[in-house]
Amino acid sequence: MILVRNLYALLAFNMRDLDLLSDQEVAGCDFEKPHEVLAILLERATYRAFRRGIDRQYQAQEETGPRLRGTLHTARTIHGLLHLRGHLAFEADELIRDTKANQVLKAALKIAHQHAHAHKQTNPQLSHRLTRYLAELTPVTTLQPPQALTLSTKTKGPRGNRSYTTALQLATFILSDHLVDPAGQTSKIRGAHLDPSLLPALFEGFIRGFTKHTLGPTYKVSAKQPPWPITQHSQTAAALMPIMKTDVCIETKPLNHPTGQTTIIECKYYKDPTSSSAHSQTKKWHTSHLYQLLAYLQAEAATHPDRTKAQTRGLLAYAHHEADFDESFTFHGFNIRLTTIDLNQPWVKLRARVQDLAQWSVVRPFALMSAKTS
Repeated sequence: MILVRNLYALLAFNMRDLDLLSDQEVAGCDFEKPHEVLAILLERATYRAFRRGIDRQYQAQEETGPRLRGTLHTARTIHGLLHLRGHLAFEADELIRDTKANQVLKAALKIAHQHAHAHKQTNPQLSHRLTRYLAELTPVTTLQPPQALTLSTKTKGPRGNRSYTTALQLATFILSDHLVDPAGQTSKIRGAHLDPSLLPALFEGFIRGFTKHTLGPTYKVSAKQPPWPITQHSQTAAALMPIMKTDVCIETKPLNHPTGQTTIIECKYYKDPTSSSAHSQTKKWHTSHLYQLLAYLQAEAATHPDRTKAQTRGLLAYAHHEADFDESFTFHGFNIRLTTIDLNQPWVKLRARVQDLAQWSVVRPFALMSAKTS
């Protein structure tokens, strides 16, 4: 379970990770006002989507005129006696904005605009920008929220425009939580309902985006793919090796730290961060998660033979609101930490928790060793 306002925070930092929101825009989000935040997220995603080009598609249009465009309709021309006036009947393909994606987006923008307009005293620019985007979609068919929601489940954004995809996902989110009173006079956005299958990726993007925002340009934060440290192999063996992709990799930039250091964070969204075997009911950490993290650390360390293992560390972060642990140890020279993050706690506490993990990720190795011995 995730508090609604925390869910909006997860969405915002995911957009920061995708560079759909700047650090300044994220800092301007007040997560104590979730409705306003959701409107801001949709506005920012729409802005970037439209900057790449409003979705259009070709549609056949029947027209008449003195000049032929497209396919000639002889029967219509003769039946209408158009040829006597020097005109022709024809069918031509026209680029139109009335696409399914735009219909879904327009319905969600109208909901967001209703809320933004009601609170325009606190954020007048938001209401103005949403009004401008709705004007761009004037030729688009206006759907009621239930129709738009049904359509959203079957609609994808234009290829190559990631911002459109994000905007449509946010639109679906808004539409699924929209309630209209019987008279159709007022509306509100209620508690969030999100497809549970999206939560692991949402949690991962939140940690990566929050870390980027917190640490700033001094550090490089990415989902790095370290190479496998294999030797004496054939081309076939190399080609068959799977991709090794981290969830979050935090690297110091050489100019700021000559020898450098790396922290790899693996984000896990599990019902239970521990497991028991068939032979014992004693709860233990997931073996596969530890193996995975160790493989990443060894691969990353192999790419930096000039470093000590203490300069490469790992963190397993579990999103969970029942279990609570925060343990660290050294394994084969690597500093490793396993911890839980409660997404159902107040945003102020959640933010402080993730900030602590981000700062731990970049502390110098000797500081870690001092902390353990003190």
